[in-house]
Amino acid sequence: MAERMRYKEVFYNRMGRSGLKVSEIGLGTWKFGYPERGDGSRSDERESLRILDAAMDLGVTFWDTANRYNNMSGNSERIIGTWLRANPDQRRNVIIATKGRGQMDGVTPNHEGLSRLNLVESVKKSLERLQTDSIDLYQWHGPDPETPIEESLRTMDDLISQGLVRYIGVSNHSVSQVQALLDLSDRRFLERIVSVQNRYNVLDGESHPGVVAFCEKNGLGFIPYSPLAQGMLSSRYAEGATPQVGDRLVDEGVLERRRSDRALRIVRALGEVGRQHDRTEAQVALACLLKHPSIPTVIPTARTVQQLRENAGASGLVPSDEEFAKINEAVKQT
Repeated sequence: MAERMRYKEVFYNRMGRSGLKVSEIGLGTWKFGYPERGDGSRSDERESLRILDAAMDLGVTFWDTANRYNNMSGNSERIIGTWLRANPDQRRNVIIATKGRGQMDGVTPNHEGLSRLNLVESVKKSLERLQTDSIDLYQWHGPDPETPIEESLRTMDDLISQGLVRYIGVSNHSVSQVQALLDLSDRRFLERIVSVQNRYNVLDGESHPGVVAFCEKNGLGFIPYSPLAQGMLSSRYAEGATPQVGDRLVDEGVLERRRSDRALRIVRALGEVGRQHDRTEAQVALACLLKHPSIPTVIPTARTVQQLRENAGASGLVPSDEEFAKINEAVKQT
């Protein structure tokens, strides 16, 4: 068996059948921004830059963002751009993944969707905010029923030819929608998507059922967002814990709904497995996702450097089949 790829503290996997290698623990950056300006972010510029420094030190080099994060401000991309400007020698070591689709950078009907006009403009504006020459993985943030998918795919094909984008992916797509994209790419000899990013975690399951298995069958990488179920799959919300103001579920007023008997049972099972490996509930939850062959990376957010370090500590943990079955048993109980 070939030795696993590793950089610093984190293992790496191929994104589907593509040649792109990504850190199996990535970094979701939707919390990055300027909360003092009211953009809805949770980590200010100073803390966000510290997290990015720590991510680079750990080898967490797959950074996921989107143009509309934090109330359509673009500030998550701007924070990353500030870091890249201060660390130009590290650009080649980081994989930048961003998204576009929803209305942004304008107010007319042409400033949303997956039309050629909006995709080209969105990519250019994201490049400006990111202060870089190319986007490693550009993802459609959702489908656009009003634009022919051939127009959208041909536009991405052109952007790749121009060197502005290196790989393409989609987010919030169903099996049938992804299948249609693959079929058209093959018929028209257009660039194929390499990834699908949908919500997925051991508590809630898939937001679009069957996509994880479809990605495995078709050589695509599946990128789960919200892999810790808004933080529910961590010790912060375990039985006996007292969540505080500042925790996401408390601040959003959804703790009581999310902290169900089933959720607590799953967290308890994660903790029991974690104690066998000296790992936390959150680390086991991430490792369970990475056990799937089609999942090369997970992108938990981090509000602090400590959270980032905990997430990175999940790299290399592989629950046994028996441990995986134990967690699945808790998941299946109603």
